[in-house]
Amino acid sequence: MKRSMILLTAMVLSACGGDHGIVAPPPPPPPPAGALHVELKAGDALLFTGSKVPASALVSRVLDDHGNVVTGAHLAVTVPSGWTVSGDTIIAPSAEKRGIIRFAASTGASGSLVSADASIVAADSLAPTDSLTATAGVDLRGFAWRASWSCAGGTFITTENIPIDSATFDHVAVDSVVYPGDESFVPNFGGVAQVWWTGPEVRFLRNGTVDTVTITNHQVVARQAPDSLILSVGSNNPATGIDEWPAVKASESPLTYTGGTWCDVEWRTARGAVTLEAEP
Repeated sequence: MKRSMILLTAMVLSACGGDHGIVAPPPPPPPPAGALHVELKAGDALLFTGSKVPASALVSRVLDDHGNVVTGAHLAVTVPSGWTVSGDTIIAPSAEKRGIIRFAASTGASGSLVSADASIVAADSLAPTDSLTATAGVDLRGFAWRASWSCAGGTFITTENIPIDSATFDHVAVDSVVYPGDESFVPNFGGVAQVWWTGPEVRFLRNGTVDTVTITNHQVVARQAPDSLILSVGSNNPATGIDEWPAVKASESPLTYTGGTWCDVEWRTARGAVTLEAEP
């Protein structure tokens, strides 16, 4: 009987309205947002040694678990050893280095970026497309280059219809090195950098004579890696769009790179490796 009276009293107070000093409980917290997917602009990135880039510059968009674009999401990034984060900016190391940068996103209101030592980002919980391979590479534009190499066994002929047995290029002057975004970069050629050069080509003709001509041409650096360049001769690889030659390794980085070849695909053999030398 006593329990029934207490219950009836509570029902009457509720029906009378008014707060009568009673504080309503806070609303329950919203359910956690679904997993956010960070869609990156590319699977790899070249950042010049010591350079700074906003983390958002590497991100194309952020999607929720239904594929909808999320605006105003906060980025979190985990950087490898040697890389640092300041505010919303990623800072490349001062020496050439390669590593994985991982991205995450949330709709929370706390910070935009975290360092590699923070626990906000769980690397093993990120989707594979939430990471990219970053290379801290030397800005090749900061040096004056000369290039030497030779090729043989081609099908080329002179204007006089004389077959060319082989050709050498000795200390050809590199007019410029351009990167995507530079005015003279040609998108159709691709690569992370394009080397434009003018110089003498010494042709050894199959009739026993030697001919020297001055030509202007370009070659493609397919990608940069620590202490090496990966050269290319065109877009002959259907999978990557770039036909890569062996790496040109730095023997005294970044002053000299030696290895690989710059022979066009029409040449059947490469007689001498490329040597790229930086001049003061």
